[in-house]
Amino acid sequence: MATDQTATAAPYMMKTGQPAIALGGYSGTATTLTLTQFKHLVASGQVRFYYTTGNTSSTAITRWIKANAKKVAPSQYQTRPTLAKPNAVTATNPTSTVAGPHHRPLNKTALYDLSTIN
Repeated sequence: MATDQTATAAPYMMKTGQPAIALGGYSGTATTLTLTQFKHLVASGQVRFYYTTGNTSSTAITRWIKANAKKVAPSQYQTRPTLAKPNAVTATNPTSTVAGPHHRPLNKTALYDLSTIN
């Protein structure tokens, strides 16, 4: 799994115990890998998915992913809260900031399946 920044990678790693690469570092703007290095990780099966918040800068890697990988339907990975609190993040209120400073609106997020790249 690769993400655009550590604020996205950290919760995934803590919840699943699986590794994740934060391609943009802490802020989402750092260069951690070259496109060639990332392509090698994808081709070798070490990275299968890329999850983006949609709020980071465009890089050679993200442009390559968007041009070549299959975008996964949000219904396949996003769930709605069962008991929404007032001002909570929901499908009808995707921009609530209740979740904290690193919260990203649901409508900008995207998951790409990198295994579909030949």
